[in-house]
Amino acid sequence: MSVASAIYNETCHICEVISQSLKKLTRTIIIGRQYSTNRIVAEQLIHMGEYRNESIESLTHKLNETVRKEWNVNQFPRFSMENCI
Repeated sequence: MSVASAIYNETCHICEVISQSLKKLTRTIIIGRQYSTNRIVAEQLIHMGEYRNESIESLTHKLNETVRKEWNVNQFPRFSMENCI
């Protein structure tokens, strides 16, 4: 293996780690913003009278469950630096 090849392989690994970390961070931000929006939507739906028999918390929970299923989230997403060099 040449020096150039070794440097290229190591650079690709670093770029891959950075790319995966940024993807996780972006996903976490998107899901977090959706959770915040769900709270606002739940308040508006109850105020409009469509879900009068539900509390804001229960309707928000239902909306958040939909997000978890769509994004395949088992728990609240967390950004982790464990794979970073």
